[in-house]
Amino acid sequence: MLIPIDRPLIDARNIRPAATQTITGNDAIAHNNRPAVHLTINNAGDNTCTIANGTVVGQTLFLFIVARTAGEIIIADSGNASLHGKWYRPYVGMSLLLGWDGSSWVELDRSPSYEVSMGHGATGQFSNCFGYDGHAQGDYSTHFGSYGAASGNYSFHSGTFGVASGVGAACLGTLGVASGDNATHLGDRGTVAGKRGTHLGYYGIASAYQAVHMGRYGVADQKNQLAHGGNKFEVVGDAQYSRFVLREQITHSDANWHTLGIGTSSIGPVIPSAGVWAFEAQIVGSVGNQTKVFGYTVSGVLSNTYGTITLQPSDPIAATVLYESDSDFACQAVADDTNKALSIQVKDATSGGDLVRWVATVHLTQVMYEVEE
Repeated sequence: MLIPIDRPLIDARNIRPAATQTITGNDAIAHNNRPAVHLTINNAGDNTCTIANGTVVGQTLFLFIVARTAGEIIIADSGNASLHGKWYRPYVGMSLLLGWDGSSWVELDRSPSYEVSMGHGATGQFSNCFGYDGHAQGDYSTHFGSYGAASGNYSFHSGTFGVASGVGAACLGTLGVASGDNATHLGDRGTVAGKRGTHLGYYGIASAYQAVHMGRYGVADQKNQLAHGGNKFEVVGDAQYSRFVLREQITHSDANWHTLGIGTSSIGPVIPSAGVWAFEAQIVGSVGNQTKVFGYTVSGVLSNTYGTITLQPSDPIAATVLYESDSDFACQAVADDTNKALSIQVKDATSGGDLVRWVATVHLTQVMYEVEE
């Protein structure tokens, strides 16, 4: 059919104006078969809204936020809405374009908002979900692989059946759990519950702050501990190696012994019940201008028989001097029965007032053997 040149293709008189609606709760968006709805948000919190069904296949609907005085709005990827991810907390000027397929409003386009999600498992703000049957539930989270979950904010999962639930946590591998904030799991069937902890290997545990486990069936349950599991006899941690770095800055204004602790504590490595350690420590110290430097080693065996700790061959064990600028200084290892720990201690017998920075690396070979009391 020929259309006269003076007749417009679209008659403006047939265009219906947008509907308007103020959202005050978990309201249904009533478009009244208008092509668009201008929304004003005024509610007490995050409210999930539904959309009235369309009437004919191919019907389009344009949702546009024109004002927000309080609260937020959520349209979920469920019911009669088939979205790329929930439309979550859009602010003024944000829009969502939908098309009716006979049973669902299918997302055609959206403007950027608080959430730009990809994949039906991406339900967090700015989340991304790739792979099979995964979930990116945390804000800014990413899932790759299958059957995994990145549920912590800023978390990352790649692999299968893993969970990254800590803030900023990363789980890569199989059946791992990274539940500590900023924790990292790499490998198979490990658990990282400690903040900033790391697991590499198989069936290991890194449960303490900044602890690291590598190998097989080891436990890093103390702050800053590096543990290397060597499989197990019966229980996790009964055959492993550990390393600790201790430090302390001491002004030697008295003749007392001072313990080099883990982090900011004054306690050394704690021995587990029914555990036996063969240990060797390297200790170094220096004043600010290196006019005095010190180096020692000390080794021995420490055991914990259900709460009674014993240091061998003696308690204390005097350190071997590698070098010392001042022979008034000394170093030793003692059993800390109160805390069930190994203590590396230093002192200046003449209380000269030197400010010394001390660092000790403690190497521990551990065996545990549960016996009847």
